[in-house]
Order: sequence, then structure tokens, then C-alpha cells
Amino acid sequence: MNHFFRLYLLIAATLWGFVAVAQNSETEPLTWTLAEFQSRCIPLWPEEVTVGGGDCTVAEFGLISEFDGIQFYYARYHDDSRYRPEDRLVFTTEFNALVLLKGDSSDSRMASVFAVRQQWEDDWYRIFRAPKIIQTDHGPILYSQGLGSGWSGQQYSHDQYWLWRSGDWVEIDTHSWLRDLRERMPDGFYPGGIYELAEALPTMTYEITARRASDATCCPSGGRIRIRFEWDDLTLRMASFELDPGTESPN
Repeated sequence: MNHFFRLYLLIAATLWGFVAVAQNSETEPLTWTLAEFQSRCIPLWPEEVTVGGGDCTVAEFGLISEFDGIQFYYARYHDDSRYRPEDRLVFTTEFNALVLLKGDSSDSRMASVFAVRQQWEDDWYRIFRAPKIIQTDHGPILYSQGLGSGWSGQQYSHDQYWLWRSGDWVEIDTHSWLRDLRERMPDGFYPGGIYELAEALPTMTYEITARRASDATCCPSGGRIRIRFEWDDLTLRMASFELDPGTESPN
């Protein structure tokens, strides 16, 4: 299996793992007043791993949007209390946690947590940007961009998406199409990196560079890959694939 594709799967698996921890459906959502969410951090770490940690502050708070009379908010944290193994450097504590909130339609003063994104024990760098709404033919999509370790062509794996459906946000799969992409690549050609997948969702078309086995990371020479997507319920699939090895790479 190609080195780059192994990295894609490893990062994606890591992403889904910590998301599952953050969104354990067996626990009741944390509910506070909006004023509390704006002024203090929710508990993010088990007590036993915060010994010696610093402070956590709400660095940014804002309204995402309103759907069906429900307002949704976000809070970005500067969290210096995260777990730190003694042998691991942590390069940033700025915007390294993101909390997504659902307002209470019956009481505008209240809200509940519906998703949390945060660094975990084996992370040494990760930040989360303010979430955005993407309008698509499939419905509104909530896009949460993350930035972490790894080269720029792997940053898509830190992103997360939800589709607005039946009065709530439902997580969607925007990663598993990569397996199909790898299977369709001709021998000796590999994907040159996945960049800003969010921009492809309104049009469902996407172009990336292709690499040859002998290419350096900086300089893909395999031409252009053109992809058309389709939705299989909550999963993004490839509807068509075309490789033009004669197209000069812009990189």
C-alpha cells in the first residue's frame, strides 16, 4: 500500500476515534446558560491527567446560525490544561478546543453541548477554526476545520462535517471515498494531497494533483485528477474519476 494512502487512513482513523470519545451518545448533553458558556470552559479532561496543567479560557464565542428556530453557537478555547506527557512538547494552547452548542428553543438563555473537538493524549499540535455553514444541494452542512501536524496535503483529515437533517446536525462521512480513489489510481500514480475539500461540496466536483512514485513531496508530476462526487445518504462517494497525466501540475 502506498505510503501517502496509509497516512490518509491512519489520520482518518485517529480522527474518528477522538470524535467518538467527545460525542459519547450514552451521556446526557451538558446544559448551561449562554452566559456560562461565554465565560468559562466546560470540563474537557479527566481529573487525573490535569495535574500540573494550566488554565483554560473562552477565547472566542459566537453564533453559527439559526435553523428551524434553533440557534447554534460555538466556543473556541485557549486550553493550557490539556494532557502533557513529560517527554512530549506541546506547541500551542491557542484555539486547541472547540465546543459546539445547541440553543434551547423554549428558553433563549440556555444551551447544550452537541459536539466537542479537542486535542487528545497523543496530539502535540492541533487548532480548530470557527465553524462555517456550507450551502449544498444535499442540505446545509456545518463545517469544522482543524489544523494539525502533517504536511498541507493531509490537513483535510482534521476536518469534520455535519448535515442538517430532521431538526438536528448529523455527522457525515467525507473520508471513505479515498479508498475508492486509491483503487482507481493507475499503477505508479498516487494522489498528490487533499486540499480544502469543503470547497468541493457545493459543486460536487474536485481537482487534485497526481504524483508519480519518483516525485519529491514538493513537486508532483503526475498531472491532474478530476473527480465528481455523489451522496450515498450520509457518505460522500466518487461518481466519476479521470486522470489526465498530460496536464501540467500547478505545483
